[in-house]
Amino acid sequence: MKAEVEKLEKNKVLLKVEVPQEDVKQAIKEAYKTVAKKVSIPGFRRGKVPPSVIDTRIGEEAVIDEMLRQLVPLSYIKAVEKTGIKPINTPEVDVQEAKKDKVNFHAKVDVKPEVKLGDYKKSGIKRVKVKVTNEEINQQVEIMRDRLAHLEVAEGKSVSNGDFVTINFDGLVDGKSFEGNSAKDYLFEVGSSPIVPGFDGNLLGACKGDIKDFEVNIPPKFENPAISDKTVKYKVLIKEVKQKVLPELNDEFASEAGGFKSLDEYKKDIRKRLEEVKTFKAEEEFRRKLLDKVTEKTNIDIPDIMIERMLAEMVDEFLLSLQSQGIPADDYFSATKSNLEELKKSFRERASERTKEELVLEKIAEKENLVVSEDELDEEVEAIAKRMDEDKDKLKGAFKERGVLSRIKNDILIRKSLEHLVGLTEKATGNKNKKSEVGGKDEKSNSNSG
Repeated sequence: MKAEVEKLEKNKVLLKVEVPQEDVKQAIKEAYKTVAKKVSIPGFRRGKVPPSVIDTRIGEEAVIDEMLRQLVPLSYIKAVEKTGIKPINTPEVDVQEAKKDKVNFHAKVDVKPEVKLGDYKKSGIKRVKVKVTNEEINQQVEIMRDRLAHLEVAEGKSVSNGDFVTINFDGLVDGKSFEGNSAKDYLFEVGSSPIVPGFDGNLLGACKGDIKDFEVNIPPKFENPAISDKTVKYKVLIKEVKQKVLPELNDEFASEAGGFKSLDEYKKDIRKRLEEVKTFKAEEEFRRKLLDKVTEKTNIDIPDIMIERMLAEMVDEFLLSLQSQGIPADDYFSATKSNLEELKKSFRERASERTKEELVLEKIAEKENLVVSEDELDEEVEAIAKRMDEDKDKLKGAFKERGVLSRIKNDILIRKSLEHLVGLTEKATGNKNKKSEVGGKDEKSNSNSG
């Protein structure tokens, strides 16, 4: 096959293709068979009409049209592979010459833009050293203490913030009741304002058995439109005052918190989990900064069509994630008071950034001679098949038929390229991903802290 590439404006090229004669002859044979199955000519069984009869009765133009329909797409794919161009949309095909023994055509198509990399091997980005402090450990301990706390009646105590009170209350607007205006034996934490803003403050200093009468001015656009921007008169009976009692910091608490033998063992487990979380976040941040730095040094004129395609993928991913959580798209748009166009607008900038990042990583893969093996592709398809509870071979066949395999392969290549970039950066800076740095005087476990 003879194929030449002529550069046009921006990222558009003209692919000039001369189809090999043997391919044309074979395509003509197949075209005659196809036409023979479609036509009905007296004296001949369908599918058995000779080529000469087809030429006479139907015309060889119909055969050439059928031949082009089959031959041009396949020849275009071969020409793309031969020239190494990377199309990003459907080509505009113009057949220059079409005969039974000769076919030439031109294909005008947009291709991936030229990527001019900077010095990607020396970004200067380093990982942040991860440390876990006693204060952070104690914060987690206190969170668990709060979860395991219990309430005790505080006889004779006046209400203060943080107390729990049991009340009966009635509220009226212009002498009339409204939805949620009253309740009996209602328990809540003072300061949490679960009824209306400003309600809690009127209970401070009250004691068990007290009856409080007060007014609350409800702010505009309140969640309950019946009382929005109105004044509510409340009558409240304080039935009981309770205090939260935290468990003591001892081995018994550690056992209740997670089945640990001692408080020290519990704190060591907290430290380990915090280290893992911080290390993961630090690694994500390192990779983000590294990719940002390398991308910043790269010059690319990205075609709008690539950004639009990435945008469509991101929106689809988001809507699928909602669906997996059992949230219909319409419900999401209703709750957020938005629509599909606003969602696209919010994703557009990130779509542009993500497109550039992929182009940069693809270019790095090309320069570093990175490839995706068939085994790596099979492993990825197998992992997807397991998540979808599908047969691997059937799924791979379906992916191939729909053209999905190439996207999966490219995703693997991008991941490999990022890992390779990380390795190059580690080599240049000596900043490898070692175990989190913890320790020092401040890091010693303290059983009595909290």
